Amino acid sequence: MKQEKKQPGRLKMLAGYYKPYKGLFFADLFFAFLGAAVTLVIPLMVRYIMNSISEMSADEAKTMILKIGVGMLVLILILFILTIVTLCKLKKLHRKLDRYMRGKDAESLEDTILSCIEKTEKVDQMNQMLREDIIGLRKNQKITYQKMGMVKYNAFREMSGDLSYALALLDQGNNGFLLNSVYGNEGGYSYIKEIKNGESEILLSEEEQQALDKAKSQS
Repeated sequence: MKQEKKQPGRLKMLAGYYKPYKGLFFADLFFAFLGAAVTLVIPLMVRYIMNSISEMSADEAKTMILKIGVGMLVLILILFILTIVTLCKLKKLHRKLDRYMRGKDAESLEDTILSCIEKTEKVDQMNQMLREDIIGLRKNQKITYQKMGMVKYNAFREMSGDLSYALALLDQGNNGFLLNSVYGNEGGYSYIKEIKNGESEILLSEEEQQALDKAKSQS
C-alpha cells in the first residue's frame, strides 16, 4: 500500500518563511527588550529620588535631582532612538516578508508551495508509470526476435546462383527457430527447426550452422 506523504505543519512552514530573515528578526527582538529595560529603569529612578530626597539638604537634593534628571533625559533619548530603530526594522522586515510571501499574481507563498508539492506528486506518479512501462518493454524485448543470421548457398550444382538460404532468428536468450529454404529444378522446399539456448535437437547442415552462429554472435 502506497503511503501518503505528510505535508509540513503550519508552524514549520511559518518558521521556514522567517528563516531567510532571522538576523533581522533577532535584531528587532534585541532592540525591543532593550527599550523595555530602559522603560523599567525610569520609574525605579523616580522611586529612588522620592525615597532619598527627604534625607538630604536642599542643595544636595537639588544636585541629585539635576543629575538624575539629566540621566532620565538621556534614557528617554535612548528609548526614543531605540523605538525609532525598532519601528524602522519592523517595517523593513514587514516589507521583505510581504514580498517573500507573495508570489506571481499575488498568490501566497503557501499556495505556491502546495501547488508545487501537488505537481511533484503527479510527476512522481507519472515516473512510476513510466518505470513500469519500461520494465514491461524490457521483458517483452527479451522474448522478441532481435538476432538474425542468414547464409545463401547453392543446394544443387546444376543450378546457377545461390537461390537457397538458411535463416536463423533468435531472441535475447538465443531461443527461436532456423528456416532452411532449398530451391531446385523440381521446386522449392522449406524446413524449420526449433532453437533452444542456441542449440538444436536436430542435426544441422553446414549452412544452417553458419546461419545460427551468425545470429548468436550478435549482441
